[in-house]
Amino acid sequence: MNKEPKHSKDHFKIRVDILTVIAVGVFFAYRFFTGWMSANMDIVIEPSRAHLNDQEDYLAIIVRLERGEYGSVKLGDAQVRITYVDSTESPTVLPLVGTERLADSGGKLDWKPSPDKPLLILHAKEKSEFAAALKVPRKTACMIEIAVSTYRRLDDIEWLWGFRWGQRRSSTVSLPLSDKATP
Repeated sequence: MNKEPKHSKDHFKIRVDILTVIAVGVFFAYRFFTGWMSANMDIVIEPSRAHLNDQEDYLAIIVRLERGEYGSVKLGDAQVRITYVDSTESPTVLPLVGTERLADSGGKLDWKPSPDKPLLILHAKEKSEFAAALKVPRKTACMIEIAVSTYRRLDDIEWLWGFRWGQRRSSTVSLPLSDKATP
């Protein structure tokens, strides 16, 4: 028994179904290759200042990374850059403390960077906090920029397309404290 369509209406429906399947496939391929599951990470910066002396303040920076619902990423590097507003001083660049994976032996931490597993993995729905601190000029506003490089676990198939590092960035401002602020 031959089941070929006999009417042009049936031919049209088959063509529409085939085009629909192709369009859906192209959509999901596009979403996959443009980072569908890697872009879901929030960065929150919380700066705080305290007077040190008449010339300097301590500036503490807490950075919160919060992963979204999908996948996990490896954290390559995380840095903070402080630029002093209305100053000719060059920006200060610091690593965020706590972003390196630690070495371990038999389940015991060594507090040295891990040579065989150098990258920290952030899983779906994970929240992590990292920090930096420095002395800054007391009466100066500071621009605080955070830059984080990551890649998805799926992207580490280097022989297929090489590492595809992504960057996440965020910034905020820390204004000087009043002279009446408690040290």
